Amino acid sequence: MQNDLLINGIPLESFGGSSMLDYSIGETEITNEIFHGVDRSSWKTIQRFYGLRSVEITIRFEGASLRDAKMQRSRFNSLVYGDADIYIPDDGFFYRVYCESLGAEELVGIGAKSAQIKSRYKFKGIRHDALRTEEIGSSGIINCLSTMPFTDCRLTAKASAAGSNYNLGGCVFETVAKDDILVFDGINGAITKNDTNYSAHASWLHFPTLVPGMNTITVSNSDPFTVSYEPAYI
Repeated sequence: MQNDLLINGIPLESFGGSSMLDYSIGETEITNEIFHGVDRSSWKTIQRFYGLRSVEITIRFEGASLRDAKMQRSRFNSLVYGDADIYIPDDGFFYRVYCESLGAEELVGIGAKSAQIKSRYKFKGIRHDALRTEEIGSSGIINCLSTMPFTDCRLTAKASAAGSNYNLGGCVFETVAKDDILVFDGINGAITKNDTNYSAHASWLHFPTLVPGMNTITVSNSDPFTVSYEPAYI
C-alpha cells in the first residue's frame, strides 16, 4: 500500500525528503435549478449539476540549504501549476485537480545542515480511484463502480470482420478491416483506428460515459471489447 503522497505518480519524498503535514477535503459542490410556482407547496427540479470539491494540502519541503528547500518546492510547483493527479495515502483516494493557489512560502527553520519551508496548496477537483480496464464479452454489460452520475470512459475493440458502419458504443466507423483496433475515447476526446485519428470518418453524438451500476454497450458483431475508466465519487 502506498504510504506517501503522490503527485502525477511521483512520491512526495522525491522532493528532498519533503512530507505532507496535513490536508482537508471539501464536499462535492451541487447546484440545483428548480421551478417553484406561486403559492405552491411543491417544486420541480429542472436541472442538477455536480461540481468539484476543494482539496487543501500543507507540505513541508526540506533541503540542505534554504535555497535547496525552495528549489524542491519549485520542482513540486511545476507539476501542480496546471492539471494534476494527487493520491493522498491516509484518505485512500486519488484527486484529479487543478491548482487554485500555490500558497505562501513560510519558513519553518534553518539548521546547521538543513532548512525547511512549508506551503498550503489549494486545489479543486474530483475524487476517483485508479484507472480500471475491464474485458467485456458479447453481452456488452459492465458494472460501473462510480457514484458520480456520469463517468467518462474509453472503449477499445478489435473488428472481427471487414465491413462498413461499425458501431462502437455509439460511434460509427465508416469502414473497418478485420483486426482493426478501434478506440472511442471519452477520457481524452479522441477517435482512432489503428492509432490514427479517424474522427473525420466517424459519426457520433457524444463521447462515451458510464452511469453508476449496470451499463449495456452495443458493439457491431457482438465483438468483445474493453472499457477503461476511473471510478469517480460524489
